[in-house]
Amino acid sequence: MSTIAVNAITDANGGNTTSINNTTPNAYNTVGKNRIINGNFDFWQRGTTASYSVTSSQYLADRWHMRTTATANVTISRQSFTLGQTDVPNNPKYFYRWDITSHTSGSGILEQRIEDVSTFAGNTCTLSFYAKCNTTQTLSSTYIQVFGTGGSSDVTTSGSSFSLTTSWQKFTATFTLPSISGKTIAGGDDYLNIRFYMPDTVCTVDLAQVQLEAGESATEFEHRPYTTELQLCQRYYFILSGNLFSTSYSTASLGNVFHPVTMRATPTYSATTNTGGHSLNPQGPNIGYIYSGTGSTSSVTGLAGDAEL
Repeated sequence: MSTIAVNAITDANGGNTTSINNTTPNAYNTVGKNRIINGNFDFWQRGTTASYSVTSSQYLADRWHMRTTATANVTISRQSFTLGQTDVPNNPKYFYRWDITSHTSGSGILEQRIEDVSTFAGNTCTLSFYAKCNTTQTLSSTYIQVFGTGGSSDVTTSGSSFSLTTSWQKFTATFTLPSISGKTIAGGDDYLNIRFYMPDTVCTVDLAQVQLEAGESATEFEHRPYTTELQLCQRYYFILSGNLFSTSYSTASLGNVFHPVTMRATPTYSATTNTGGHSLNPQGPNIGYIYSGTGSTSSVTGLAGDAEL
């Protein structure tokens, strides 16, 4: 086996690092280049379909927050690609559907809140995604730097408009985010908001393979390992299934539930079933502490922890 050891590989026409498959390697476009989590819409821990009306603010697909300020009915769902299709490359399994079934006024927003407002601050970055609609419509974007509770006021960067057709297309938008020099970050809940504004009419919008990366051009969508992507989602929300804690003792009982990963912050908890009056007391981002009072039988079956931004 041979080894080639060099100090640098440079382009024959200049002094820059050479490109590989039309991409110049750097710290941002290799592993972890995509700052969007669940951009491939593989993870839907809360469920794969839900309907909303009037004013709503909800998560369904992991890390994707939907908002409506409308007199409208909207159904969100996970949709499956036909096996072997080639309209969207790299064999994705699923896409996100925003179905406006009735509309009178207002707008709908789909956004991802990327932890850490310093993400790409003062730098040029590129958003890319695939989209289509059942009628010709316009989708638009905006980028908002949120400095957290008690921090500086939000800073909004205008985005782009995208003309959707009935066929899948790849869209890209390159923009420069303002520097955060002189700003105050506070509260531990700062983030960069990547926001899509949905059409204000009855229609069905489909999205796939959303990516945000550094640089002036879009590269191939990054496919992280399945387990890695799930763990990234679980930093903000997790569901555990099964009989997590039970006792038949008549005296007080205690139990611990460990989170799958370290969460962004101490989560709030909800149990699928909670007999015997367990108190779900958060103890920090790593472990949840469950306490039960006296009772002949008590149990917690299924637990969700929420630490979303």
